[in-house]
Amino acid sequence: MKTDYAAQCRFFTAEDAVRIALKAYYAAARALDPPPGEPWMLDGAPYVTPTDFAETFSGQVQGGWGPS
Repeated sequence: MKTDYAAQCRFFTAEDAVRIALKAYYAAARALDPPPGEPWMLDGAPYVTPTDFAETFSGQVQGGWGPS
């Protein structure tokens, strides 16, 4: 049997990683909704860009995944 040395460093499971990613995804989506009453499209362009979503998602993964 092969020894998994990295197992000692893992403090969450693969299932936890999926849960964390989903929580970050939905939190990022909520965070980027326009303010109430504001349109999604502004002057023919979306309120946020794909880069905005990626950065917000990344920030959620990095700092917003603690116990809820």
